[in-house]
Parts: sequence; C-alpha cells; structure tokens
Amino acid sequence: MSTSPESSCEPPPEADAGEADSNEASTVIDERFARIVAAMQPPPPRSSRKKEPPAPAAPDESPADALERAQTLVRSGEIDAGLTLCHRVWPLVSRANDVPRMGFCQYVMVLGYHYNGMITAALTAGNRGLDLLTRAGDTGRLLHLISMHAVTLTNLGQLPEAFELFYRGTQLLPSVSDDPLMQCRFWNNAATLYSFIDRDDQALECTERGAALTPYLNDAVMKAVVTGNMLTARVAVLHERQVPWEELRPAYDELRRHLDTVVEQGWVHLVVPIVVVSSAALMRLSQWDEARAVLRVGHKATGAAGMGTRRARIELCLAQLERQTGQYRLASAHVNEALSLLRQQEEDPVLLAEVHLENCLLQEAQGHWRMALASHREHSRLREASFKAQAQARSEALAERATQEGHRIHVELARLRGDSPAEGDHAEGLFDAACNATPTGLPGRHQFEQRMAQWQASLPAGTPLVLMFGSVDQFKAISAKFTPAKGREVLRAVGQLMRKHLRPNDAVASWAGEEFVVGFGGGAPLEESMQAAARLRDIIEQHDWASTAPDLPVTASFGLTAFGEGEDLSDALLRAAWALHDAKRHGRGQVRAI
Repeated sequence: MSTSPESSCEPPPEADAGEADSNEASTVIDERFARIVAAMQPPPPRSSRKKEPPAPAAPDESPADALERAQTLVRSGEIDAGLTLCHRVWPLVSRANDVPRMGFCQYVMVLGYHYNGMITAALTAGNRGLDLLTRAGDTGRLLHLISMHAVTLTNLGQLPEAFELFYRGTQLLPSVSDDPLMQCRFWNNAATLYSFIDRDDQALECTERGAALTPYLNDAVMKAVVTGNMLTARVAVLHERQVPWEELRPAYDELRRHLDTVVEQGWVHLVVPIVVVSSAALMRLSQWDEARAVLRVGHKATGAAGMGTRRARIELCLAQLERQTGQYRLASAHVNEALSLLRQQEEDPVLLAEVHLENCLLQEAQGHWRMALASHREHSRLREASFKAQAQARSEALAERATQEGHRIHVELARLRGDSPAEGDHAEGLFDAACNATPTGLPGRHQFEQRMAQWQASLPAGTPLVLMFGSVDQFKAISAKFTPAKGREVLRAVGQLMRKHLRPNDAVASWAGEEFVVGFGGGAPLEESMQAAARLRDIIEQHDWASTAPDLPVTASFGLTAFGEGEDLSDALLRAAWALHDAKRHGRGQVRAI
C-alpha cells in the first residue's frame, strides 16, 4: 500500500532486548524503509500543479489596480501569477513614462523574485526600482525596497554596500512615522540581513521592533511574516545560548502554533525557515519526537507545493535527525531523496555540498570508510569549486570594470585635449573592445544594443522583431564539477555553435556569464523564431561535448518575446528573461515565449 511522503517522518519503532523481538523490530524497520522508497516517486510536473495565470487586465482596470492585484498575488503565495501580471503591466506604464507606476511595478517584481529565490533578477529589478521610486518620491515603498535590496546584496556577499544601503534606510524612517506597515517591513528585512551574517541578537531586536507595530496592521500576511521571523529569531537566540529544554519549550510551543497557522493559510513560502531553525534547536536538546513532528509539517507542505530545492533542505534535516537516532536506513533514504531533488531542480552547489557532508557522516557512523571518504571528497570538491568560481567571477568583474573605466578615461582625456579625430576614434575603438570582450567570444551587450537601435530606426512600421534570451543549463554545476576552465570552454563552444547556425542577419551577443541574447532580423514572426530556437537547442544538446570533458552533458533553455514598435529594449529583454525563467521551471532544454 502506498503511503504519503511524510511517512518518512514517523518515529522509529522501539526494539526490545529479546532476540525474537529484535528480529520483529528489524522486520518492521525494513517494511517501513520499503514503503518510504516506494513512496519517493518524483513529484508531478510543476505544470500540473501550476496555478492558472491571472486573467488579462479588464478594460476598466487601471495599471495601478493591476499592480495592486499583482502585489496581493505575490504576498498570498501566488508568486508566478503576480510576476506574470507585472510583466504585462510594465510595457503600459513604461510607454506612458508613468514613473510612480514604473517604480511600483519594479517593487512588486523584487518582492516576487525574493520569494522565488531569484537573487540576480532581484538585484537587477532592485537597482531600477530604487532609481524610479526615488524620482517618484514614493518614500514608503522606497524604504521597503532599500531593505529588500540590502538583503539581496548580503546574499551576494556585498556586506559593505548592504549596510550602507541599510543606513540610508534608517535616515528615511522618520518620513514614514505615520505608516506602520512600511516601518514594519523595513525592520523585518533588517532582521533578515542580520540573520544572514549570524548576528541573531540584532536580528531578534529588529524583529521585535517590527512585531511591536503589527497591532496597527491590517495585512494578515505581513503580520504572519513578522511574527514568524520574531519567534524564529527568539528560538535561534536561545539555541545559540544553549539553554535547557524547559527554558526553550515556551518559545518553541509558540513558534509551533504559528507554524500550524501559516500552513493552514497556505503560505508555504514562509514555512521552511521556521522548520529548519526550530528543528535544529530541538535536535540539539535531543527532543527527537518534537523535531520529527515539525519536520513532518515542512516535508508535507513543501512536497505538496513542488518546492524542490526547499524540500531538499527538509530532507537534509530529516537525514540528520535519523542518523543521530541510529536509523541509518531512513537517513540514507532521505539523503538520496535530497540528491534526487537537487538534480531535478537548478542545482544549489552549497546545499549539495552539505548533503554530501551529511552522507559522509552517515557512512562513517556505519563504518563504511571508503564511502565516507568518497562523500567527503565530493563535499570538499564542491565547496572548493564554489569558492573558486565565486572568487574568479568577482576578479573578472573587477578587472572588466577597471579596464572599461581606464579606456573611458582615455576617451575623455583625448576629447578634452582636443586631439585629432583619428586618435579619438582609436580611443573609442579601444573602449568598445573592452566593453564587448566576453567569455563566449560573441559580441557584448554594448554592440547588441547599438544594433537593436539601428534596427528599430530602419525597419518599416509594423515589422515584427523577436528577442530571445538563452542560458546554458546548470552552468554553475558544470564549472564546479569540471573546473571553471572547462566551463569557459563550454561557453566558447556554445558561442561558436550560435554563430554557425543562426542566420547572417540575426544579431547574437553575450549578455552576462552563461546568458546570451539573440535578435531575429528580417521580420521573422514569433512562431518561426521559436522553431529556430528549438533547432538551436537540439544542436547544442547533440554536440560532441565528450571532446571537452568525458560525461559532460550540456543543454540550453530559451525564452522569446515579440519586440513591439517603439518599445524600450530593456522592457522587452525583461519579458524575454521571464520567459527563460518559465522555460527553466519546466525542465532543462525548453523553449518558452511570452
């Protein structure tokens, strides 16, 4: 008989001292293990659980009303629906140059990107939103966006910039003294910032400031977020101080009641932080039944919502619990399930390394020394590759910025000194070359933007343009496993394939890292461009990658959108990037259009 996935969280059966009873208990464990393995089928495709996209804006629905609806969707957990609505509204407000609504739109996008864990997209939208909301004078949303952007920067390791932005936010707080909601949001994100750097006391202080404002709020989701963060921070602080269970119990009971409320309301995106922190505190105090119960809640909620990467975090916690209670077979099942989920989703190398470390500890506990050594080596390799990739990316970005700035200064000096036009052109050429140096060997975004501007100016009215955003799937995992040098070889090979198989009148360029962008020329309609994208996808997948590295799988995903007449390029690129995100959600090697 098939059991639900949360059956893996049941308490282990107790074994008696007698041999017969011991054999019976062992049989029970074997049967439970078999049921767990049978129940661990891959979740249904996300498309089958995907909520219907929001209906197009009604004729009498203004952009402001549509954005309010998008914000409500995002905050209630219907994140994809809210983001889709934002992408539909953005062209309307940008064409009208409606700065306040443009800022509001970017603000909602950042909120959705944060909930979806799309840090790079949140960074891009946040930079744009900060400028727009500053120009619009929307102090309340600006304050909240500042705090969210500080969290984004902290995620990316840019702590000085994050705290500088946070300080800017504190200076704006007096201007929203009559708006408890915006103050509450600011302190809530400030707490998140501190928790990222393990300063739990400061995080608790910030959450308590936010919680003091909740009686004045009518926003139920915001109350739940702030209350959950405060209770979680309180448990984290007590955990850090290593207090006894009797002292921690009241704080935990309050957090558990809040968790039940959050799950009952369907706010699944708020569940995982509560579950992870509280279960860690309970396991340290050997409260195994309580820890198993709270993890069962998180396991069921994330599994039903198809939250693969977040569910993998719950599986890791369950593996740690079962290992510490001596249930090695159950622990092994949870480790394997976590690895399977991370392979299905866009891999998180850091979380993957943690899973391999847990597997090392599990194998060591059973005396399987060779398997423990293999897992530890994999953990070390992933961590080392991740650190190297981060350091190299940072170094390359700094070097590129320094080169571009040096050539920019050279150009300005040439102009100021009144040098000859030929020397000025030479300096300009050096600057352009610096701007367009890319790891793929393709032209850079500077040249692409120039060519798109020329197309828009020269094509007859009504001629369609199609933009395509593409990305090499799991590129970070490829660089981590096969070294960053092999990753750069993959990018160069993909660039060569695109040059070879796209038409001469198509514009192709490297955009950022493993991302590239294509403009289909000649008035090709969207359907024809999607067929070309599908052919290119197959060519990349069927290429002989074994010559680069044995067992190297390379696929690419694509997102396309029509480029409207008179539309700003950045708006169309944003839609294409969202279509790419939609393609990756449906699996690798996909083509989607908006």
